[in-house]
Amino acid sequence: MPRPFDWRLRLCDNPRAVIKPLSLLVVLMLLATACGKTSDLGPMQDEANGIATTYKPKFDALSKRVAALEQRGRTLTSDAPGLNDARKLFVETNAKLVELRSAVTQAPAAITTAAKAEQPRAELIRVMGELRTRLQAGHTEVNANLDAVESWIAQSEWRPRTATPPAPPPAPIPEPGIPETPPGTGSAGPS
Repeated sequence: MPRPFDWRLRLCDNPRAVIKPLSLLVVLMLLATACGKTSDLGPMQDEANGIATTYKPKFDALSKRVAALEQRGRTLTSDAPGLNDARKLFVETNAKLVELRSAVTQAPAAITTAAKAEQPRAELIRVMGELRTRLQAGHTEVNANLDAVESWIAQSEWRPRTATPPAPPPAPIPEPGIPETPPGTGSAGPS
């Protein structure tokens, strides 16, 4: 007689009773995941549109900040050191902000186009990734550049203004009674 630990591990004596429900469960899981792929396009589109919607107020706030810095910059004198570099950075930053705001307004059209693609899930994932990366990096870059320009303006505002050069000292006034002789003409006084 075999010992109890020598027996093979079996779930039950009827393997068909175990395999049939297991295979049915696997097939149902595959069907459920296949059906879920098409129905989640709506929420994916909403998420992609939410990314663009999230950055719109952030870029609006940065635009107000640009306008305020432009006003402050107009009050500076043109002889401030580093003015050309700060002006160049400001213009580049403003152009980048305009580009990012345009990307936010064009995002819904790109998302709709991606949802109508041949493989909408993959295309929506790609568009969402590009949008998130571009907007996040752009926001960080614009914010950092505006911080630099703002810092430069603050330093320029507190820097002492260059005053007009001091007038040359007045010529000495000769004392009365002593005639002044030009140097090299002889002695001064009665001979």
